[in-house]
Amino acid sequence: MRHTLLTLGYPMGQIQQYTDAVRNDAYEDTLAEGDKYRVLDQLVSAMRSVEIAWQPVSAASPVIGKTLAEANLRTKVGTSVIALIRDKKVMPNPKSDTQFLVGDLVGLIGSAAEISEAEKILNPAS
Repeated sequence: MRHTLLTLGYPMGQIQQYTDAVRNDAYEDTLAEGDKYRVLDQLVSAMRSVEIAWQPVSAASPVIGKTLAEANLRTKVGTSVIALIRDKKVMPNPKSDTQFLVGDLVGLIGSAAEISEAEKILNPAS
């Protein structure tokens, strides 16, 4: 179900809320029992405010040719780069000396607002 909703373009936050609601309806009595589910419930609640998104790097981006460290997205807008796709190759957790190139697809983690600000830097024409 999540994959289908992602494919249709729904934001991860909305998908998470929907799947949580379905899960809570189905397992409400079970989840209410026991301390071990409280930790899981807290984790799920915390994840609602976190989004993962992929953003392209356009030719108009000021980060072209800069390293991840130089671009400093985490300090500037709060997002962390968790992956990079270049030439159909995935680079999970790229090193700080990795340079941004036109056409890179950047995997980001952060709040919706932080990701929106990162998009303005990575793809200012959008």
